[in-house]
Amino acid sequence: MEAKKESTDTFERVAIASSVEEFHIVVNGVVLDSQLSTQVKTKYYELCCSQGTLIHEHLPEGQNYKLVVGMISEMVNIADAIRASSITTPLDSFAKWYTNLKGLKVLGMKVTFLLTRLENLISLATKASSNSTRYAEVKIKQDQTQEEKKILERKLEEVKKTLSRLDAELDSQNLNLELLVAEFQYLVNASW
Repeated sequence: MEAKKESTDTFERVAIASSVEEFHIVVNGVVLDSQLSTQVKTKYYELCCSQGTLIHEHLPEGQNYKLVVGMISEMVNIADAIRASSITTPLDSFAKWYTNLKGLKVLGMKVTFLLTRLENLISLATKASSNSTRYAEVKIKQDQTQEEKKILERKLEEVKKTLSRLDAELDSQNLNLELLVAEFQYLVNASW
């Protein structure tokens, strides 16, 4: 009996295989490969390789294998979502992934590397969100100022036209006045 347990432990703790075809997900002596899609298994294999360990290695003994399949699928989905995220991904999405990963960690999955990555992304996304908010505020103020400038430029054009018209009228009035003064002087100086 002890030899079988040692054999199972050795099998469960076996170093990561050199290919996904040689990689087997074993929990409590049960091979779970057939419970996962090839895509999920491949991505899980890649995550394990990136960490140099079996991410599910420290699950509590007696863990329900269907729960483990769900945990692996959820972790792969979150890893994919993290990879697909952008600076504009809603902070709520990051928070949801973080909460789910914390739950997986409590259940025994070694997801600290994903949590760390997510914490860094959340920090940057929060800064970007704050910056984006300030950018939007400044952009609105700039647009308003540009509109005010256009209004003032139109007003200035109107004032220039008015001044030009008034200058022309003043010139005309000045000319009329000069003519009237000249005529007045002529009459004043005219002989009787």
